[in-house]
Amino acid sequence: MNEAFKSLNMNLRGIGQSATLAINERSKALRREGRKIYGMGLGQSPFPIPQSVVDSLKMHAHEKDYLHVQGLPALRTAVAEFH
Repeated sequence: MNEAFKSLNMNLRGIGQSATLAINERSKALRREGRKIYGMGLGQSPFPIPQSVVDSLKMHAHEKDYLHVQGLPALRTAVAEFH
Protein backbone atom coordinates (compact mmCIF):
# COMPACT_ATOMS: atom_id res chain seq x y z
CA MET A 1 0.00 0.00 0.00
CA ASN A 2 1.54 3.34 -0.98
CA GLU A 3 1.87 6.31 1.36
CA ALA A 4 -0.69 8.46 -0.49
CA PHE A 5 -3.34 5.77 -0.06
CA LYS A 6 -2.53 5.34 3.64
CA SER A 7 -3.12 9.05 4.23
CA LEU A 8 -6.64 8.97 2.75
CA ASN A 9 -9.58 9.23 5.08
CA MET A 10 -11.08 5.76 5.62
CA ASN A 11 -14.40 6.98 4.17
CA LEU A 12 -12.69 7.78 0.87
CA ARG A 13 -10.70 4.61 0.38
CA GLY A 14 -13.64 2.60 -0.96
CA ILE A 15 -14.84 5.19 -3.46
CA GLY A 16 -14.43 4.00 -7.03
CA GLN A 17 -13.60 5.96 -10.14
CA SER A 18 -15.99 8.69 -11.25
CA ALA A 19 -18.41 7.34 -13.88
CA THR A 20 -17.79 10.43 -16.01
CA LEU A 21 -14.03 9.98 -15.90
CA ALA A 22 -14.39 6.25 -16.61
CA ILE A 23 -16.41 7.01 -19.76
CA ASN A 24 -13.80 9.57 -20.78
CA GLU A 25 -11.01 7.01 -20.40
CA ARG A 26 -13.02 4.43 -22.36
CA SER A 27 -13.59 6.97 -25.15
CA LYS A 28 -9.85 7.67 -25.34
CA ALA A 29 -9.12 3.94 -25.56
CA LEU A 30 -11.64 3.50 -28.38
CA ARG A 31 -10.11 6.44 -30.28
CA ARG A 32 -6.67 4.84 -29.96
CA GLU A 33 -8.19 1.72 -31.55
CA GLY A 34 -9.28 3.85 -34.50
CA ARG A 35 -12.96 4.14 -33.61
CA LYS A 36 -14.72 7.43 -34.34
CA ILE A 37 -16.02 8.71 -31.01
CA TYR A 38 -17.91 11.96 -30.48
CA GLY A 39 -16.83 13.56 -27.20
CA MET A 40 -20.10 14.65 -25.63
CA GLY A 41 -18.85 14.44 -22.06
CA LEU A 42 -17.20 17.12 -19.98
CA GLY A 43 -18.79 19.85 -22.11
CA GLN A 44 -16.79 19.14 -25.26
CA SER A 45 -19.17 18.96 -28.18
CA PRO A 46 -17.57 18.29 -31.57
CA PHE A 47 -20.32 20.26 -33.30
CA PRO A 48 -20.12 23.97 -34.15
CA ILE A 49 -22.21 26.38 -32.10
CA PRO A 50 -24.72 28.33 -34.21
CA GLN A 51 -23.99 32.07 -34.21
CA SER A 52 -27.55 32.79 -33.04
CA VAL A 53 -26.85 30.75 -29.88
CA VAL A 54 -23.55 32.58 -29.26
CA ASP A 55 -25.29 35.95 -29.71
CA SER A 56 -28.11 35.00 -27.35
CA LEU A 57 -25.66 33.78 -24.70
CA LYS A 58 -23.78 37.08 -24.91
CA MET A 59 -27.01 39.04 -24.62
CA HIS A 60 -28.13 37.12 -21.51
CA ALA A 61 -24.77 36.54 -19.79
CA HIS A 62 -25.71 38.95 -17.00
CA GLU A 63 -28.71 36.79 -16.02
CA LYS A 64 -27.28 34.61 -13.28
CA ASP A 65 -30.37 33.40 -11.41
CA TYR A 66 -31.84 29.93 -11.80
CA LEU A 67 -35.01 29.63 -13.82
CA HIS A 68 -38.26 28.25 -12.48
CA VAL A 69 -38.11 24.46 -12.36
CA GLN A 70 -40.59 24.23 -15.26
CA GLY A 71 -38.41 26.43 -17.48
CA LEU A 72 -39.24 29.37 -19.68
CA PRO A 73 -42.84 29.32 -20.94
CA ALA A 74 -41.84 30.64 -24.38
CA LEU A 75 -39.14 27.99 -24.75
CA ARG A 76 -41.49 25.21 -23.64
CA THR A 77 -44.04 26.36 -26.21
CA ALA A 78 -41.42 26.56 -28.97
CA VAL A 79 -40.13 23.06 -28.20
CA ALA A 80 -43.67 21.63 -28.09
CA GLU A 81 -44.52 23.26 -31.43
CA PHE A 82 -41.28 21.98 -32.99
CA HIS A 83 -42.01 18.40 -31.98
